[in-house]
Amino acid sequence: MEPTTTISPEILPIIGAGLSITLSIIGSSYATTLSSKGVQNSNQGYQMKAMIGVVISGVLSIYGVIVAVFLGNKANYCGNLVCGMGGLVGGLVCGISNMFAGYAVGKINEDGLSESSNFKLIILCNIYAEALGLYGLIVALIIMSL
Repeated sequence: MEPTTTISPEILPIIGAGLSITLSIIGSSYATTLSSKGVQNSNQGYQMKAMIGVVISGVLSIYGVIVAVFLGNKANYCGNLVCGMGGLVGGLVCGISNMFAGYAVGKINEDGLSESSNFKLIILCNIYAEALGLYGLIVALIIMSL
C-alpha cells in the first residue's frame, strides 16, 4: 500500500499570505536601504526631497499586507483546490511584483539628489516603479476573486 498525501485547500491561501508579506518586505527593505543611502548622499538642501523613495518603499510593504489580510479571510471558506491555488498564486503574484518594484525604487534613489539631478524625472520614475507593485496588488485581487 502506497502512502497518499492530500493537500488541504485551506492551507494554500495561508502560504500565499506568507509569501505576499515576506516577498513584499524583502523588496521594501531593499528599497529603503538604497533610498536611505541616497538621502545620505544627497546635497544639504535636497535631503527632504530625497525622502520620497523611503516613503514609496513603505507603501510597497503595505500592498503585501493588504493581500495577506484578504488571503487570511479567504482561508476560512476555501473548500476546493482551485480556490486554494488561487490564494497561493495571488499571494505569490503580489509578493514578486512588490519585490521587483522595491528593487526598481531602490536603484532609482540610490545615488541621491544634487543640483544637477532632475527632480521631476526622478519622481516620475518612482511613480512608475511603484505602479509595478500596485499592478501586482490588483492582479492578486483579481486572481483571488476567481
